[in-house]
Amino acid sequence: MRAEVADRLDAAPYGHLGPAVTARLIELAAGLTTTLRLAGAFPAAHFGKG
Repeated sequence: MRAEVADRLDAAPYGHLGPAVTARLIELAAGLTTTLRLAGAFPAAHFGKG
């Protein structure tokens, strides 16, 4: 699947949250995803652009 298609499909749930709630969700999840990546729980590629 091309990245553009995946990005478009991934955007739908966040559209329902709105920009402010999406920004807060990203803020809250950043620490968790960083910890998981550094611990080797998942390959970095599974976390997309961030």
